[in-house]
Order: sequence, then C-alpha cells, then structure tokens
Amino acid sequence: MDEDATAGYREPCAQCAAVNWGISEEGRFYCMSCHNVIERTIEVVDLSVAGSSNRLKSIAKGPRTSKEERGYTWLVCEGFQFILKNQADALLRLGVDPNFKEVLCQMWRLYLQKSQQAYTSDRLRGSRFRPLNIDSDSDCATESSIVSERESNPSSFSEIDSDCSGSADERTPRRRNRLMRMRKTLALVHLALVWSREALTLSDLLRLVRDGHVPYLNAYEQFPEEMKLSGNKSSVFNTKSIPSHRLVHKVAQSLVLVLELPAFPPIGPENLLHPAMLSMRYLADANLPDGLHRWVCSLMERPQKSKRDPSPALPRHDVQAAAHIIVTMKLIFGLDDHTEWELSNKVTPHDPSENLFSFRRWFRLMGTALGRAEQKRDRDMARKQWKPKKPIILRRRLAGRAMKTKIVQSAFRLQT
Repeated sequence: MDEDATAGYREPCAQCAAVNWGISEEGRFYCMSCHNVIERTIEVVDLSVAGSSNRLKSIAKGPRTSKEERGYTWLVCEGFQFILKNQADALLRLGVDPNFKEVLCQMWRLYLQKSQQAYTSDRLRGSRFRPLNIDSDSDCATESSIVSERESNPSSFSEIDSDCSGSADERTPRRRNRLMRMRKTLALVHLALVWSREALTLSDLLRLVRDGHVPYLNAYEQFPEEMKLSGNKSSVFNTKSIPSHRLVHKVAQSLVLVLELPAFPPIGPENLLHPAMLSMRYLADANLPDGLHRWVCSLMERPQKSKRDPSPALPRHDVQAAAHIIVTMKLIFGLDDHTEWELSNKVTPHDPSENLFSFRRWFRLMGTALGRAEQKRDRDMARKQWKPKKPIILRRRLAGRAMKTKIVQSAFRLQT
C-alpha cells in the first residue's frame, strides 16, 4: 500500500539521500531508511464512506499552518463578552466597586438567555468566525449559520433592533443576528452601574469613553491572537463614533424591557447619585453660587406629578439634577433675555468688590471658558489618530495591499 501511494514521489531524502518512502499513521511521508519525517502528507479516502474506490483523494504540499496562526472558531457574542470584560476591568481600575462586575455578568447572562444565544435549550445559532484558510481566496472568512428565526414574540426585540437595522428592504427576512452592537455594551455597563448604585452617571461614562479610559473605539484590537477577525461580519465590532447620551439611554431603556428587570432600587439623599448631591457638584462645575443649592433642594422636595407607567423606567439622575438647576435659575433670575440683565444692572452699582452674583459677569466668564474648552477639544480631535492599528480586512485578497500600505506609512513616519 505504501509503495503504491509513494510511487509518484521520487525525491531523495535530505538526510540519507535514499529514495525509500513510507507513510506513517498520521498520513505523513517518512524515510524508511533513516526515519526522517517530511512535510509532505497524504489523505486516503475512507472506504466505508466513499464506496469501493481506493484512489488517492489529495496530496498536500508545503508546510502546515498551525492552529494558532489560523485561529479558532468563535461566536460573535464571545467577542462582545471579551469587550464587556475589558470595559468592566477599566472601570474597576478607576475605583468602581468590584460588585459592579458581578452585576454586569448577571445581566449579560440574562441577555444571552433572553436572546436565545446561550443558557437555553432552544438556542439560536449565531454568526461564527471560522479559522482562516490561507489556501483560499474567498472574500469572506465568516459564515452566517442562522438556522431558525424567533417567531414566538417578534415584538420583544423590534424596538431594540430598530437602531441597528441597516437594510431598507422589508421583504427580506433577517438572516443575521443583529441583536448585539457596540452601543449596547455601553448600555449594559450603564444598567449595571445604576443597579449597583455607583456614583457614575451616564454623562460620566461617556466622558470616560471619549477620553479613552474605557475601551470602545477600536476595542477589537485587544482580542487575543487566536480570535482572528476578518470578513464582512467583522464590521459589527468596528465603530467610528461615540453614541450620544440620548441614544445610549434609549438603548438601555429598551434593554430594561427585554431583560424584564424589576424596579430599580431607590437611592437616598446621602447617596452621591441622588440629584441633590449631583446638583451640588454641577453648581460647582458651572461656577454658580453655592446659595442656589438650598433652593434647588427646596424645589426637589415639592410633590411632582408623574405618569403611571407599569414598565420600570430607567432613572436619569444627571438629567434630573441639571433640570432642577435650570428651573431654579428660571424662577430666581427669570431667564427671559430681559429680567436677568436688569437684575445684573441693578447689582453692579452696589457691588464694587464684585462679591455678589451677577448673571452678566457669570455669562461672560462661562462663555470665555467654554470657547477655550471647545478649541482645546477641536485640537485634541485633530491630533487624535482615528485610524486603527489593526484595520479590519473585509476581503482576503486585500490583505496584502493593506499590509504594504501600513509598511510604507511606518517607513514614512520614521523618515519624518
């Protein structure tokens, strides 16, 4: 059998120069004189499957590619789980309580179960990233393997998926799992922060993301080496902008309904997340007088009419605190583009030392400070390197061109 299989290969052995080849149990060629194993392999057709034909199926030439270089098969939800872990670790390094990570983990498990991606007997198979095939020039290295559609309650995920539907053709069914997107990672993190009563508002979270303290833009660059990312499905991890406060809150509120979370735990006035405490912080940030705080708290103590909504609402403590400050200033200074200026004109003659609050003086100082801050932000945005260090290659045939461009750019930077 070995003589028939090796009859077409007459190359001498590199060690003993003999032409005496055999085939090992693994299907690899070896020299029967010196037992030198070479890279040449052979695959034999299984007679129980392929019938009575005993012809050779294929002969592989060249060195084998290790599994580490080709990567492993992994799901899209595993990639988002890795990103969520990095975001949680970044917040822990910034001083967030360790209990926050456990809350985030429980919400992520519940999300996977509700979306039928894991922790369920009727699992909805999602898109997979398969190992790279270096011998193939296929345009895409991923395969969408959706085998069933969720039909029991289609309206549950309609609202949460509305912001990520990229197709205008309503007649085409969704064959790809569009349940998870990068913005939903921030929404899940925000839900976990609110549930664990951390003194970190959504505005603070977006500021940390914008400053680069929490990974979001190009977060896929931290994937392990065995998680190869290429193909059209890779664009799900590629985001080029930070979502707005309103959009993240809308997605988080949709997640509250999908996860069927109970009412959020109440917070007391001594909690740093309470609007009374946040208003003191915002008054200091806006360079407003501390005397306004007692009037803001007095406004908060007044009974407020609220609409009865059976579904739990996601609280917006930062927005409530800012709204109470604006309403308080409206009641005191008018803020009708007439009353506030008259009050400033009356205060100026009686305050030569400028110890009293003047709305005109405050408006000018804040306008100058905001202008400088916007200029600094624009300069930082212009200097920032937006292009990722590891660009996503949607087509395998473009990988060589992208690598050549990267080498030329690196050489140009070294010369300059």
